[in-house]
Amino acid sequence: MLASSPPLPPAPPSLASSAVHMRKFSQDLTIKFSCSECRSANPNLIEDYASGDVVCRDCGVVVHDRIIDTRSEWRSFANDGTSGNDDPSRVGGPQDPLMYGEGDDETLTIESTLISSLPKGKDGSSFSSSGSSSGSSFDLAKIQNKTSMKASDRNIIHAFKNISIISERIGLPKRIADCAKHLFKKVEDGKLLKGKPMDGIIAACVYIACRMERVTRTFKEISLLTMIPKKDIGRCYKALFPYLYPQGEIHTNGAITPKMTSALMQPNLSASKAVAGGSEQRPMGSIIYIQDFMARFCSNLSLPMEVQKSALQLCQKVQFLDCLSGKSPVSIAATIIYMVTLLHPQYRRPARDISMVTGISELTIKNTYKELYPHRHIIISPDVASKHSIENMHPS
Repeated sequence: MLASSPPLPPAPPSLASSAVHMRKFSQDLTIKFSCSECRSANPNLIEDYASGDVVCRDCGVVVHDRIIDTRSEWRSFANDGTSGNDDPSRVGGPQDPLMYGEGDDETLTIESTLISSLPKGKDGSSFSSSGSSSGSSFDLAKIQNKTSMKASDRNIIHAFKNISIISERIGLPKRIADCAKHLFKKVEDGKLLKGKPMDGIIAACVYIACRMERVTRTFKEISLLTMIPKKDIGRCYKALFPYLYPQGEIHTNGAITPKMTSALMQPNLSASKAVAGGSEQRPMGSIIYIQDFMARFCSNLSLPMEVQKSALQLCQKVQFLDCLSGKSPVSIAATIIYMVTLLHPQYRRPARDISMVTGISELTIKNTYKELYPHRHIIISPDVASKHSIENMHPS
């Protein structure tokens, strides 16, 4: 006889069956509102925010009273019907990361919160308590800001506003304006330029930001734009230079020096690395390159891309010449444009027109051209102009 095997243990319940079992016998914790009179399975309740009651729409019974309204306490009708113009009266204006220092969050938000919380008219002017449009409310907010904000914070707000105005005038992108604001905040927080005029510091920060972003502007252009003497901008820039480039630089005015020329003659050294003194670890914006001006000057002179490419080729070779030591990059750029237009008679521009665009005098352009003329066979390659055109170039 065969021995009978023991019975198998019962199979454990599956997860699906256990979930159904738990759902079947679990307690319903859902809070449901129902009308005590109608006792409907689907109550038709509405919330009356004016009286603070929950009312049954079918029979009119007040189900709950004294409810709390969590919405905004007021509405701004001046912004109704305008897309993208949100009402900032509850939270103030948008936060600017450049405006916030260590522990200054509450202080710097006072101005935007106070002014935005004032009642406004259709034209954006403040209303006084009597209802007539006047500046009394704004004056009170302005006085309160002066007493609650530090002088350094007021200087930063004033400087940021001026930097934005300057950037809009000259058509600079937002990244350059933000860079200039960051530089000014660093100067203000570190008290680096005590005693220097604020307008000069602002102009110097814009000048440095343009150089750092390779949208270089000259001192003369910044001076004409801001109506600040070029001497004041230069003094502030030279005072800032040791803090921006503490490792020391080859030069401070962007001119080509003998040290740069000797570095350019080293073998296996790229032009950009040689211009930076043989090291690529130098901070961006410490040196002005001739190429930085070429695109803008050619565009202002209505020169085609063909002439601009030829001028850029000359820029790469002209840096090897010792005769240009100490020359301003703007003067060299203006002279190269003058030389290239002589090689293309259909695009020829007189020295007077180039002087008006670049800000370099005609005499300086012609004198620099005379120094470059003996080296024309070195700096002008055959793909730029024919040998016959190079030979027949006018010496002055």
